[in-house]
Amino acid sequence: MTNATVSLTIQLTPDEVYRASVRVMLRKMRIFIFIGVIFLLVMGGVHVAHPSTPQQLLVSIAPFFYLMFAFCVAVFVVPYFSTRASFKKDDQQPTVLTFSDDGISIQSSEGKSHADWDVIHQVTETARDFLIGVSEKSFWTIPKRTIPDESTLITLRKLFQSHVQGRLTLFAENV
Repeated sequence: MTNATVSLTIQLTPDEVYRASVRVMLRKMRIFIFIGVIFLLVMGGVHVAHPSTPQQLLVSIAPFFYLMFAFCVAVFVVPYFSTRASFKKDDQQPTVLTFSDDGISIQSSEGKSHADWDVIHQVTETARDFLIGVSEKSFWTIPKRTIPDESTLITLRKLFQSHVQGRLTLFAENV
């Protein structure tokens, strides 16, 4: 128990939502990246072991490049347009998140709610923000620009360390 409370007023920008969406998509699709690299290495090895003309090599790996193009569209282009569309039709109001030993209180234009710490499956801290996974497909992003000072940041990290049971990746692990 930290006996501490951190209250943050968050109003996300389209750029912050887009960056967080791309990070989540890349995390979900990392197996495809891994398999793609292995495929390219195998194809390169086959080409070295059994030399063929450059045209034959190109024909054999062309489907891979089509899949890579589709992957890039899914990871980078689709989140961009969906983020832009959501910000055009929504009047983005600030949300107040309050983290305490009792859980997370959320106050938005839709009303108030409360979440227990066990809904958080993972927390990843980057140089710009915290990405908080609340399910397989849902996440919250907390920009560090909304954290007023270093002591509030340290308190928030301590709360995460005390209460998050899932994967926790923080810059300052020895807080």
